[in-house]
Amino acid sequence: MKNIASFVAAMLILTAMMQLFNVIRFSSYANPGTILYVSPSTKTVHTGSIFSVNVSIQNVFDLYTFHLFLGYDTTVLDALSVYIYPPFNRGPIPFPIINDDDGYVEFSGNVGIPGPGVSGSFPLAKITFNATALGNSKLDLYNTDLWDSMSNPIAHSEVDGEVTIYPRIACSDFVLEVLQVQCEISRESGVTYFKLPTWSLFGPNTPVYDHARQTVWMTSTNITYGDLGGAIETFNGNMIMLNVNDGSALLYEFPLDVGGGFKGLGPFSCTLDDDGNLWMAIEECFWVPEELPESIPSLAKLCPDNSTLTVFWLPKEFGWVNDVKFYDGYIWCLSDKYLIKISGGDLEGFWKISDAPSFGCLYLGGDYVWITRYDANEVKRFNRLTETFDANFTDVNKPKGICGDSNHIFVAESGGTSIIAINKENLAFSRISVDKTLTYLCITGKGSLWWTSINSSIGMLSKIYNYTYGIKCRSSGPITTGPNNTILFSGRNIYYYLGPPYVTCAIYICMRGDIKSPDVNGDGIVNMRDITEVILDFNAKEGMEDIGLNAT
Repeated sequence: MKNIASFVAAMLILTAMMQLFNVIRFSSYANPGTILYVSPSTKTVHTGSIFSVNVSIQNVFDLYTFHLFLGYDTTVLDALSVYIYPPFNRGPIPFPIINDDDGYVEFSGNVGIPGPGVSGSFPLAKITFNATALGNSKLDLYNTDLWDSMSNPIAHSEVDGEVTIYPRIACSDFVLEVLQVQCEISRESGVTYFKLPTWSLFGPNTPVYDHARQTVWMTSTNITYGDLGGAIETFNGNMIMLNVNDGSALLYEFPLDVGGGFKGLGPFSCTLDDDGNLWMAIEECFWVPEELPESIPSLAKLCPDNSTLTVFWLPKEFGWVNDVKFYDGYIWCLSDKYLIKISGGDLEGFWKISDAPSFGCLYLGGDYVWITRYDANEVKRFNRLTETFDANFTDVNKPKGICGDSNHIFVAESGGTSIIAINKENLAFSRISVDKTLTYLCITGKGSLWWTSINSSIGMLSKIYNYTYGIKCRSSGPITTGPNNTILFSGRNIYYYLGPPYVTCAIYICMRGDIKSPDVNGDGIVNMRDITEVILDFNAKEGMEDIGLNAT
């Protein structure tokens, strides 16, 4: 009996020592810095691509067995296979489970032979996916269990991954016919009018000044009518290059048929890149197939040196492109539903704005992209660093043109008679009444805010002035800065006839000088001090400080 009691006591002591050993071993060797993570953490692929990611571990000691779940978005990804890296594929482990209905893979690994586990940093498994649709998917690690060779759990943290699926952008090249014409030049009330000698080109669209070529570029659409009821017989885009020195112009005529059942591209805004190429937003297409394919011809680039037009086919989900700007080395596009970033001909990023389509315009400055959404009655701000829409203004009536200076964003409220001013620093919102229905805006180098309206008028606001100028054509199109402190805008006059051609359009590219403010010393007040500045500057001798000439 005494021997049995001694044996039981010894066994209790031994059990207690083994438990203490396990506790000491776990607390000594379980590394709180162990990280289970998806590698690479971010992955960019094209639709239809087969790609793989690793689930890896960092800074682990004595890993013997693991059991993990990795979740994914089944609307954009299909999981194809799971491969367990050696030595964790040696032991008796269940076959990996791919559950594409619920969007997860479940897998395990085991060293399989008696002895210590594996220490260090290394991959555990490779998961292969098929990118089935454009969008984003989080690769979510969950229910993750790690054990050492003594079956102790290993403490660890998890870092998920993310996949972005871009569509492949197809393109089609066309060599354009180029027609040389001479514009009729006239000058009235400070405005120089360049009237195109055509009657089927319609606008007004966005003029862009090309400093390298000293020309003005503007898109237009060639339209002919079959009757007074508005039946259109022909419809296709054009690019106009105007020499403002002599009024000569080149007309680059787009192809009528660009393939895929699409005929009659309608370009709107355009922008110049660093290579002198013109990028154009394709706002509409007159003839489209009854069922749209996955991609539509919504962006184009003209290389003037060889008269080649490249048409880019973007996903139909984006919608047609309303506005395009070159900024910081990238082409930024605003489509009906998305903000899009393009480098060369490759898609660099895209961000959904809304499921509801809307026309809109872009303004880029600093780290932000500002957009107007006419049909949605809102203005949004996109942060280029965080890649998120971080500000939204909804108390807006049909916002259209947008521009900005160092302190404010200005928006033409075309459903009212105001210019909206948004303070960039505190996002304070205010209105400036102008008693006109405005469409587009621009800020000049002198700090003047110019606008166009649906009436035959343009106008200018500054600290001192609030002017409205009548012009001889409707000027509701975009307005931009030109050479030598000028502004550029386009206009049109439409004429109707009882017989052919039924409807014609006289289209103008217009230029006028900016106005120098009488507030010479820039104190916001016009008084005798400004006159004194001018007198002192006029009487200054050579070598004296130039006073007042740099004021606006």
